[in-house]
Amino acid sequence: RGGVVLAASDVATLKAGEIEDAVAINGNLRPIETIQVRSRLNGDINAVYVQEGERVSAGQVLARSESSQQESGRRGAEADRESARAQLQTATWAAEQSAALFKAGAIAEQEHRAAQQSVIAAQAAVAASEARLRTAAAVAGDTRVLSPTSGIIDVRQVQPGERVSVSTPLFTLVRNETLELAANVPARQANLV
Repeated sequence: RGGVVLAASDVATLKAGEIEDAVAINGNLRPIETIQVRSRLNGDINAVYVQEGERVSAGQVLARSESSQQESGRRGAEADRESARAQLQTATWAAEQSAALFKAGAIAEQEHRAAQQSVIAAQAAVAASEARLRTAAAVAGDTRVLSPTSGIIDVRQVQPGERVSVSTPLFTLVRNETLELAANVPARQANLV
């Protein structure tokens, strides 16, 4: 009779619920944390293992630089430590022999004290050689460029064969678990955001 006819899709059943008020915003999502990965050594980059946009995990090798000189230094420090340990064993044996001879009255006190001082000096030499070995091992380890955290390679600033110096930026890594939105919001809608 001249009334309005509604299709089934025009009819909805009301349900209790929250009405959300939304504001459309255009902007850029940016990571909260960006990390510069820099070179710790002077040298040539032999290999780069990651590309821009690639996800990496903490401790993953990103690149490797020439390491023959550093490895040679580490091996030399290991040899120095073994030599110092052998000298300590010899000095300890001599001090034990000296103590027995001193008790028997066969040597003077001065010779006995000299043997004891040789043990102390040999112990110091072992400690110094172990410290040099730790330093050499750390320098040799610095030939591997490791990811400090998990994230995504945003910028790769190095290529194989390039010569880098200490603190040269190699990669920019972003952590994108948490992002921030940078957007312009009209003043009249600012309290809705």
